[in-house]
Amino acid sequence: MEVVKAIAKQATAEHDRAALRFDMKTHSYGQLISATWQMLQELEAATTKSFQSEGVVGGKWSLGGARVGILAKPSAEFVAGVLATWFGGGVVDFLPKFSVRGIWHKLRESYPKDGNAVIGGTITVFTGVPTMYTRLLQGYEAMDPETQAASSYAARQLRLMMCGSAALPYPLMKQWESITGHWLLDRYGMTEFGVALSNPLKGVRKAGTVGLPLPGVQPLKYFPGNVTYF
Repeated sequence: MEVVKAIAKQATAEHDRAALRFDMKTHSYGQLISATWQMLQELEAATTKSFQSEGVVGGKWSLGGARVGILAKPSAEFVAGVLATWFGGGVVDFLPKFSVRGIWHKLRESYPKDGNAVIGGTITVFTGVPTMYTRLLQGYEAMDPETQAASSYAARQLRLMMCGSAALPYPLMKQWESITGHWLLDRYGMTEFGVALSNPLKGVRKAGTVGLPLPGVQPLKYFPGNVTYF
């Protein structure tokens, strides 16, 4: 219910503001909430019809903890990142697919050295996994010097860059920092259960690790018949 209240509050305040950009189209908070409400009504109608076919009459409608399949990228990180961005009043900018050239171009487009940035299209936070950063470094090395300078300048303007799923190897971390000025925020667990381990957002980040348990998280090491809590 708190999630619903947060969505409703944001949608009311920013009804016509862009919330999502994808495939050259912009969708407002109001459009997304309207689509969500429509899907909710369709779920209610389908569930009610199922109840009636089973002879259940007068029951209060609820999914009752049922799992609902959604045709989208199957990643908790994706969902959490999108919702957190929207609740914070931000905009999610989708690319059709992972593209080294496309990502570097998007960064340069957000922060051109001549200062003529695309209005409303500035990227401020970027997250990826070690394989992505390896590919981005390879793409950077293949650029001509002028494009490298523009790409380096653009990446340095971002507020935060993160790496998940595994710690980025130290040599790659140092290389990324030398190019972009960012010592990546390594963390772990978004796909598995929501982020649980992380280096500090502010403070010293230790290379080669995914950090310490976040508040409220207790890690354990499990083997059949043997559980060790840390």
